[in-house]
Amino acid sequence: MPAYQVKFAYLTKYKQTRHLFHQLVIAEDEASALVRGRQMMSKRSSNARIVHESCVLRADSTEVESATAQGWTLNDSWWSRPIKPDDDLAAIAKHGFTHRNHIHAKSAMDCVAIDKRAA
Repeated sequence: MPAYQVKFAYLTKYKQTRHLFHQLVIAEDEASALVRGRQMMSKRSSNARIVHESCVLRADSTEVESATAQGWTLNDSWWSRPIKPDDDLAAIAKHGFTHRNHIHAKSAMDCVAIDKRAA
């Protein structure tokens, strides 16, 4: 599935200042990415009034698709997957870290780099 960058400009009930929310969303198409982005934003600010929304296909969408095909999952802006026996420890140390039998990386490019060294 492709990766989209979802951006919202919204106003809160208490302050009439404009806030921005942007997030990486993995979805089938733009409409479902906007729906998922609204759900994520409602967790952050449940009484927000959306002023502007946009959704664009990310340039690193192919890397995201490759990472998800290798078993990586995105959780709170961090990619993670269980450690495999053939993983290269030097690549993990260079592009991420381990915690509780899982590898964590900040970007999809780091996930691809770790998997490339393991192959």
